[in-house]
Amino acid sequence: MTKLELVKQAYNRLVNNIYKSFDKIVAAVPDERLDMKPSTDNMSFKQIAIHVYQTALMVGHSMKTGQMDKADLQLIPFSEDDVHSAAQIVDYGNKVKAYLQQIVESMNEDDTIKPIATTFGVTMNPLRMLNVLQEEAIHHRGQLTICLRMEGIKPPSIYDYS
Repeated sequence: MTKLELVKQAYNRLVNNIYKSFDKIVAAVPDERLDMKPSTDNMSFKQIAIHVYQTALMVGHSMKTGQMDKADLQLIPFSEDDVHSAAQIVDYGNKVKAYLQQIVESMNEDDTIKPIATTFGVTMNPLRMLNVLQEEAIHHRGQLTICLRMEGIKPPSIYDYS
């Protein structure tokens, strides 16, 4: 398998499996509970959900440009203050996923090995960055699942074989 095929495989797993179930969990929260927090020092449900997609936006842009900058978070403008429904977060996620798709589809084999300095103090190639996004989304999907359970809401299954 080529490195480009591995990048595309990682992207497909991220979008078609992990983000698919992530979006179902986001959609399960009642809009009036978006600001719930497990404790005062934690991010809210809404903040966590937005963070997942903003991180993906930043990583995607760095794969395109070869450098990471927190200003990349503004590429698809989205203000937490303007979010009043889970559907808005899912819609934002769809825009980020479409942006990621364009980047991955435009890549060639040489793009897959380029080192990218991150704001996290490490250098990664695009495959490693996509793997980190998978870990990030799975981690936060678990957090959101716990938030739903704390609210007495049965979370949707993370498994989808369709």
